[in-house]
Amino acid sequence: MPCSRGLIVTQEYKPSVWIEASIHVDAPRDDVFDILTEYGGEVRLRINPSLKVQKVLERRDNEVLCENEWERDGKRIRQQRRYRLYPKERIEEEVVGVDHGMVHVTTTLEPEDDGTRLTVASEYHFRGLWGLVAKLAANKLREEDERLLEILKERIEAEFEEVDET
Repeated sequence: MPCSRGLIVTQEYKPSVWIEASIHVDAPRDDVFDILTEYGGEVRLRINPSLKVQKVLERRDNEVLCENEWERDGKRIRQQRRYRLYPKERIEEEVVGVDHGMVHVTTTLEPEDDGTRLTVASEYHFRGLWGLVAKLAANKLREEDERLLEILKERIEAEFEEVDET
């Protein structure tokens, strides 16, 4: 089970860290889920500033395979991700063909007050010397996930703001 802190040794004996971050979004859970799963749509690009291109390669039942292009620290990163949808409660992302770095993300959505508790649990695998500093890297990775959630919150909530036509 994902935990917010700690070092886990996987079956492949690669050091692995699960990072969990959570935030309240002032929008209904079903609507937040719909926005997060509008793969290939403009709203996905609006809510995540580092996602520059998202192309749906395959859609089957509750699975969507996308090719994503991200921009981070001035570098373009292209990767495929497989999204497994469990409406309207959970999204599981697998980074396809990758055995180190971020390999898996589970997003859970729970009704909370008049909004949604959005929780992201990210799994990172490390190899080589990075395995020795995995625990130290966990705090930096958590900060990045928390910063991403703050951006997502702001931008998802903006999707629900009325446009002032005066």
